[in-house]
Formats: sequence, C-alpha cells, structure tokens
Amino acid sequence: MKKKLQKNLKYISSLLNKWRIESNAFSATGNLREDILSITAVHPINEDSVLELLHNRNDSSSLLTALVEDKLIEKPDYGVHIYYLRKFKKQI
Repeated sequence: MKKKLQKNLKYISSLLNKWRIESNAFSATGNLREDILSITAVHPINEDSVLELLHNRNDSSSLLTALVEDKLIEKPDYGVHIYYLRKFKKQI
C-alpha cells in the first residue's frame, strides 16, 4: 500500500511540476478542521497549500499538527515534497 501511495504521489507531483496546474483556491465552510479533512479525503494536498489555507483563516499550524498526531491525516515521506492526505481506519 505504501509503495502504491508513493507511486501515486510521484505521478501527481510530476503532473504538477510539468503543467503547474495546482491552485491554492480551496473552498472553506467555516470549520477549518472539517475543511482540511474533506479536502484530504479526496486528494493529497501539498504542505504549502495547507499552510496558506491556515494563514488565510488566521489559524496556526497547531491544527495541522493535531490532525497528524490524532492520526486523522498522514504526512507520507516523499522526497522534498510534503503532502497531507486523509488517513482512514482499516475495516476488517
């Protein structure tokens, strides 16, 4: 699973670098915690975008740290690029 995720992140990163299509124009509902969880549930979001979202809402990165520590989102290792994505519990 981790290798597949890294492969997917590498592909996404190559697309973003090649065409420079990424936008930081994420919509917000007023609940920043839920906004981040919703965004990361459908696609990885790079660290710069998350930090800009936090900055635009006058929030600190402590929310991001808490989401990672609570294992609601993860921060997979991928070279110099940092992405966040929703971490779902495995169902047996």
